[in-house]
Amino acid sequence: MRNCTLLALTLLTAPVLAGCGKVPGGLGGMVTLNGEKVPTGQVMVFNASNELVGSTTIVDGAYEVTGLAAGPVTLTVQTHQPGGYPLGIAVMAPPLPTEPPLPKEVLEQRIKDLPEAARKALETLKPVPLKYTDRAQSDLKTVVSVGKTTYHLQMSGQGEFPPAVEPPGSPGPAPVPPPGPPPPPR
Repeated sequence: MRNCTLLALTLLTAPVLAGCGKVPGGLGGMVTLNGEKVPTGQVMVFNASNELVGSTTIVDGAYEVTGLAAGPVTLTVQTHQPGGYPLGIAVMAPPLPTEPPLPKEVLEQRIKDLPEAARKALETLKPVPLKYTDRAQSDLKTVVSVGKTTYHLQMSGQGEFPPAVEPPGSPGPAPVPPPGPPPPPR
């Protein structure tokens, strides 16, 4: 009888113990820039150790990330890739870094070939201020709780396109010349 009681106790407590320490939480809400919803883009979630622990696509101004551990997080938002290509639209991906950029006509044709909803999202897509794209600078911080945490990403400021990344082996931008001699006194 005692063995049956131990077996029953083990079977009843195993599922509870298996979930200890990692009860998932979720995070979701609206994404706005200067009060206007961001139609598409990407939200990335970093834990207190600066590790990427989740990411999701912004759809019609909303985001949701599940499977997060409870605790403090920092979020980043990106709408454009380096060089100004829209993020989240696979056909808009830039060529390999060793290749020249796609001609404007090719990009325009790819946009025309997208579904109407995607084209409309691109028409209203604006870049976000660069501070929100960098986890070290972003002030989008919250604490994830067990269950779903609502956190609206309210950004403000002038948006900027991320600078283009130089291809490997390229000389990079031209060096700044040293200052010339001071002007003669008057």
